[in-house]
Amino acid sequence: MKNNQTYTYALCGIIFGVCFPLIATPFDIWMSELPFSWSSVVQVQTTQPLHWIIDTAPLFLGLIAAYAGKKQGEIRQHNAMLDQIVREKTSDLLEQNQLLQEEVEHRTKTEIALIKARDEAEEAKHAEERFLANMSHEIRTPLNSMLGFTRLMMDTDIDQQQGEYLKSIKYSSNHLLAIINDILELSKIKAGQIDFELLPVNVRDLLNSVINTVAINASNKGLDIELEIGDDVVQGIKADAVRMSQILLNLLNNAVKFTNQGSVKLRVSNSKATPSRSTLKFEVIDTGIGIPADKLEAIFDDFKQAESNTTRLYGGTGLGLAISRKLVELQDGNLQVTSTLGEGSNFFFEIAFDCCEAVVEAEDPFNIKIHEDSTLRAKILLAEDNDMNRVLAEKIFEVWGDSFDVDFAINGKEAVELFVENDYDLVLMDLQMPIMDGFTACEFIRTQLDSPKRDIPIIALTADVLASERKRAFQVGMNEYVTKPFKPQELYFKMFKSIQDYRESLI
Repeated sequence: MKNNQTYTYALCGIIFGVCFPLIATPFDIWMSELPFSWSSVVQVQTTQPLHWIIDTAPLFLGLIAAYAGKKQGEIRQHNAMLDQIVREKTSDLLEQNQLLQEEVEHRTKTEIALIKARDEAEEAKHAEERFLANMSHEIRTPLNSMLGFTRLMMDTDIDQQQGEYLKSIKYSSNHLLAIINDILELSKIKAGQIDFELLPVNVRDLLNSVINTVAINASNKGLDIELEIGDDVVQGIKADAVRMSQILLNLLNNAVKFTNQGSVKLRVSNSKATPSRSTLKFEVIDTGIGIPADKLEAIFDDFKQAESNTTRLYGGTGLGLAISRKLVELQDGNLQVTSTLGEGSNFFFEIAFDCCEAVVEAEDPFNIKIHEDSTLRAKILLAEDNDMNRVLAEKIFEVWGDSFDVDFAINGKEAVELFVENDYDLVLMDLQMPIMDGFTACEFIRTQLDSPKRDIPIIALTADVLASERKRAFQVGMNEYVTKPFKPQELYFKMFKSIQDYRESLI
């Protein structure tokens, strides 16, 4: 194609060049007024040198045209190559664009699937929370009545046999309450809702308190309960005393439960120490039934126990060890066990604590005498939709004497109406009630009424124990939070303090 292009241009140039002399010579003859003849042509050609240049025009034009044709062919060939490259690149770009579109579509679908999975997970989490909250509320509400009436009856004149029956009822109720608490605790751990409150703790006071708690059960089984504290163990540490007690009580109660004879020992030693930090090793050693070697890790799983008949023989849910291990891990420790079947087990873990000055164990703030302030007189509004809990509250107030004059409401709407019509010193507010719940009733009082009426203290008295419900209660303006089943001493203390603080604020 390249040569054809060159020849074509050369031929065109030659033909075009031939035209110059064919036109120029007759024109000069005509201008010279000579006759058109061969002799005139020769005359004109020989007398005008310009015609020699014109006569060579076909040669030069042919060469120039041939060169132009060659370059034109190269340009066309180059353009053809560029077109081919453009087509190939365009095809590649289209293919890549298609792949990108497919990838974008895939990612979009994946993102939608992830969002859907996240929403489903959050919904499942919320559904679990709602289920746990509702089940906890529904179980704790009758438990509040059972334990409350049991306490009241145990304070009356009863014979020995009746006392034994009541102790059995109280034990069974507390056992059921412990199961509910374990399930809620495990749920909070999995949801990442566990916060450790690191405060100064007297190590020996904490350990003695734990040992004293399990000593009665150990004594009833004829077991020796021992506490061994190393001489180099520091006096004061910064720790969450509640969580540490929970871990140790779970381990000690387990040891007592699975030990039929011999002893249970709590040993604490100093594993590693610096001037400001101490790593303590805790060991719970028993002479119990032991654990098979192939079950040593399984016992830490949720709802798992060493043998299938363990629950039937010894009771329990299999949550205590799972909760304890997770609480230890959250403090950068690792709960482990060694055991010999038929001889006993040793559960142990290490946790590093910041050292501090030893503190004197504070007296239980709820350990006050109910009638220590004989001058206390207060009018109380109790909002409670459960009939038995209202009866229980009425009986407890009767036991407390004439310090409190109580009105009852069966829902939040009725509570608000009574609150507006009467003067009260304190409101005890259940949270889950029909028509209007306790949250809405409290929010109405805090936002729609004028001071000082809207500032009257409100205590949540509820079977809801989830942290989210507690947080919400304080957000709407409640002053205190008491969970059912409640201890009368705790309720009285918080009522007394709330009324006292409110009256002082008015001075």
